[in-house]
Amino acid sequence: MQLWGGLLGEQQEMYKAGIHRDCFVSSYLKLRAEAGLEHSPGHGITEDGWMKDELLAYTAATILEAGSDTTASSLQSFVLLMLSHPQVMAKAREEIDSVIGPERMPTLEDESRLPFLVACVKETLRRRPAIIM
Repeated sequence: MQLWGGLLGEQQEMYKAGIHRDCFVSSYLKLRAEAGLEHSPGHGITEDGWMKDELLAYTAATILEAGSDTTASSLQSFVLLMLSHPQVMAKAREEIDSVIGPERMPTLEDESRLPFLVACVKETLRRRPAIIM
């Protein structure tokens, strides 16, 4: 509980200071406070159905860890597939260089202008899905 409780504690301090981040924990703390449960130590849920602090910390940890494992697995598969198919990697690099250039990293706004790269990502997810479907 030290790690995840510490992260929850940071969010609680930020909330008290009036700093709201666009994240699950910050939003939950705000909604819980609006329901009259700003302080809810312990584990489990309240009689009103709100998560207490320990459950909230572990729920946030589960969301974070689940998302990071699947993302890491997909990135690893993408890199391995690119290294296994250098001609495909060269074509993807050429597309990125022509659309983006050497000065910045691609963003989501560039996606529609990078159809080959998007196809490579989709093919990675088709060939090596991070989860069993």
